[in-house]
Amino acid sequence: MLKPLFLVILCLVPTISTASDEVLQIFVRREGAPKQFQDEKGATAGYAAEIAIKAIENAGYKPKVTHLPWKRAQLAALEGKGILTGFSKTAERSKHYYFSQPLYEDRVILIQKRSNTFPFDDFTDLVGKKIGINRGSNYSGDFPKFRDLLSLSEDPGNGNRLQMLALGRIDAGIFSGDIYTLRYQAKKLGLGIDQFVVSNKPIAIDPNYIGIPKNMRDQNASEVLERLNNAILEMHDRGVITEIRARYR
Repeated sequence: MLKPLFLVILCLVPTISTASDEVLQIFVRREGAPKQFQDEKGATAGYAAEIAIKAIENAGYKPKVTHLPWKRAQLAALEGKGILTGFSKTAERSKHYYFSQPLYEDRVILIQKRSNTFPFDDFTDLVGKKIGINRGSNYSGDFPKFRDLLSLSEDPGNGNRLQMLALGRIDAGIFSGDIYTLRYQAKKLGLGIDQFVVSNKPIAIDPNYIGIPKNMRDQNASEVLERLNNAILEMHDRGVITEIRARYR
């Protein structure tokens, strides 16, 4: 007879708020397929986005996702409004962000049109060329040292850049996400992949992170970093990150 009464008492006890009630804002790049993007139905997609959202949940937060152009996403993050994913580490960014444990290693590639190729052995080979790049993007390694020397044509996303390359309006394009970005975008745009060439030398072998602004408005940035790091390490151990990336290849 005590068991039903005990259950009734439990139902009357107020629910205790847990860490999962705490919202963590993440800004996802709107046009960055297959890494992070908003799909045709308006849903969040891409391996960088999926990994970060899973890490947020495993860290005990409730993710709030906002899709923005990449440059606007970074401006919002710099104001302390939320975190970023698929984020490259540079000296300048390290002044303003904490970087999580690495999510994965990204190969950033240079794509040219097969009918108009040129040698690429060093960044000096790009000087004088019109190079397409996503607006607001930067990469680790030597790229930041040469960025100001290059004639960069900034665009809103990978699809736009590949179209510009196919039309001959740029000499080459820089794409993160390795060959998988080319395959995804060419298929989506109905372009033959054989008309493009990927340079043997990458622009960067670029570890990607979650970027946590040091001036976060609503949370303690150091605590967010620690909790996300614990979640990321556990996801690596269980092979979750590898599984997510495999779905986009």
